[in-house]
Amino acid sequence: MIREFNPANTIITYFDFNLSGFADGTFVEAQRSEDNSTEVAGADGKIGIAVNANKSGTISLTLQQNSESNWFLSAIQAKQDSDGTLARGSFIVTEPSGGFLMIAKNVHIKTPAPMGLGKELTSKTWTLFAESIHYGNLPSELAKAAGIAARIQSAVDSAFKYVG
Repeated sequence: MIREFNPANTIITYFDFNLSGFADGTFVEAQRSEDNSTEVAGADGKIGIAVNANKSGTISLTLQQNSESNWFLSAIQAKQDSDGTLARGSFIVTEPSGGFLMIAKNVHIKTPAPMGLGKELTSKTWTLFAESIHYGNLPSELAKAAGIAARIQSAVDSAFKYVG
């Protein structure tokens, strides 16, 4: 069975805002901070394994210079700078054709995109930190449904941050 990938079908949301204007090449990448486990071999060859509960990590998002999503992220950065706090929200990636889903929670801008201009359009790479990152491949319809459910939950969570 041949599967097609169309990057235009990738849906990326941050704070329930649909990001767009992705750069050519790899435009989103996530990496956990630590390995899933730590292994130690004793002098007698017995192995001990510690399972790591740390699911935190970083996300790199690369946008075209003229992407409106840079404006959105810049506004969040400006608010963080003026308030002296970190704005945290969910970051969700759904790629339905390949069945990929990533859900990252309590995500904030770790490093804003560097400033740079040139003769041609450049790309802007933002680095985000996530308290937890979970991702994997799922059957495409399940990934699509799970992505919708995750975006709804994120919107509800955001709404209730300001209630009460």
